[in-house]
Amino acid sequence: MYCLIDKGRVMRSPFEGLTLLDYAINASLVLSNIALLRRDRAGILTFANEVSQVLPAERKPGQLQRILELFYRQRTQFLKLIMSRLRPLSVPKSGNEAYCYCSLISIRPMP
Repeated sequence: MYCLIDKGRVMRSPFEGLTLLDYAINASLVLSNIALLRRDRAGILTFANEVSQVLPAERKPGQLQRILELFYRQRTQFLKLIMSRLRPLSVPKSGNEAYCYCSLISIRPMP
């Protein structure tokens, strides 16, 4: 499973004390942890106006720690996302990956 993290300008928007990027990272950590606990592979891809970092999906011991370290090192200038400038994703494929695109455009409180 790959989580694709949008680090574009919209992700700077605040919501209840955190940015949307913070929520995307938290959601990706939860999903990655679940995937690893279920003995599946987890990987991360971050992008803004171009692909920034890729952590190949693996299920080796220590993968969650590598994911945490990748997120800790994230820096973004919250650039305007121009989808046409993104090249096709060059994510290693084994044929059965799932992708989680974490770009939280709007969040509404639950009733």
